[in-house]
Parts: sequence; structure tokens; C-alpha cells
Amino acid sequence: MTVTVTPQEFRFVHFDAAETARIAADVAALLGVDRPVRIEIDETTPLARTRIELGDEIVLHIESGAFEDTKRPRHQSEATTAASLGRCLLKARDRLSGGVGGG
Repeated sequence: MTVTVTPQEFRFVHFDAAETARIAADVAALLGVDRPVRIEIDETTPLARTRIELGDEIVLHIESGAFEDTKRPRHQSEATTAASLGRCLLKARDRLSGGVGGG
């Protein structure tokens, strides 16, 4: 299972693409997700919306607020990143297995 994160370098927020990929891989392994995951982060907005696309890979569209440290704006929080990715990957897993919201 591979994880890719875009962009690789951030201009507006203090995020680390490699750290995000590591967290996502750890969370995916814990949840038993075995499809490739692509995380596209929109760093231009402080909102925290997430959107999931399912196909050959799981694509997560993330607004930067979903990974942000609430006490340090524009800085990434490992705990918040893991929680947001966990919610997204649980939803994806449920949809792929025909569970909640999966038909």
C-alpha cells in the first residue's frame, strides 16, 4: 500500500508531506486499508472539509484546517492529522466493504 501527498512542499502552512504520508500509512495499516492512498491538501483555505473519492486508489481531498493545530494556526498537528485521516479512511473502508453509506 502506497501513500502519496500533494503538494510535496507547502507555501502557506507549515506542513510536512513526508510526515503526513507516514501518519497516513500508519493509520491505514491499523485499519486494514490495503489500497493506495493519495492525499491532496488544499493549503489555501483554513477550513477543515474533507472529501473522499473511491476507485483503484483512495483519494482524500483535505482542506488544511483538517490537519491544523488549533493552538498554533497554520502548523500541522500529528494528533489532528491522524484523527482526520482515521475518519476518512474508516469511511472509505466502510464504503468499499458495502457498509455504512456503501449501498
